[in-house]
Amino acid sequence: MASYPQPPGQPPQPPSGPPGGPPTGAPPSGYPAGPPGYQQPYSPQPYPAQPYGWVPGARLPFRRNAMLIFAQVLAIIQGCFGVLVGLGVILLGIAAGGAISGLNLHNVNGVNFAATATGVLIAIGVVVLVISIFVIIGGVRVGHPSQVARWLLAAFEILALLGTISSLTRQTAGTGNGPVGSIVALVIEGLILYGLIIDPATYRAFARKNLQ
Repeated sequence: MASYPQPPGQPPQPPSGPPGGPPTGAPPSGYPAGPPGYQQPYSPQPYPAQPYGWVPGARLPFRRNAMLIFAQVLAIIQGCFGVLVGLGVILLGIAAGGAISGLNLHNVNGVNFAATATGVLIAIGVVVLVISIFVIIGGVRVGHPSQVARWLLAAFEILALLGTISSLTRQTAGTGNGPVGSIVALVIEGLILYGLIIDPATYRAFARKNLQ
């Protein structure tokens, strides 16, 4: 606190009162903020605890569960098997075209039988190949996550499941032999569907409000 010189001939005067504390309240309008420790007219409010690494406006992390991961793996394996089947059908069509071309079947009732058989087999193989590639991509994209990939893959599995059930029914009504492959396909498709749309943990993960 600054002191001022006393008039000559007078003893020093003690201060009129105790030194005042720091000013309280907000500074007047137009003045800069006070120094550190300046008392504000309000007390700071504690903020609620946020998850580690959380940024305001950011999406919460997507947590994959074990059943969803299992469904992804099955879908990728299913797609890889479909790719092999598609390539096999294409090669079969090319080989069949070469074998038939050695026979005199180029013009049967006005139809080029060799070219038609080859074209049909190659077209079927290409369709199977393309669908299988999309199944692989969908199986990978589901866990990123992607609602579009999830429902497209689920729709494909439903159609595949219906086709497998129909095939199994025909096999059972016929000779009764050879339904093992259909049963295996039925189990795989059912597990994929359960992991994608039925499992409660998957449903909760995809139903979060902040998931785009």
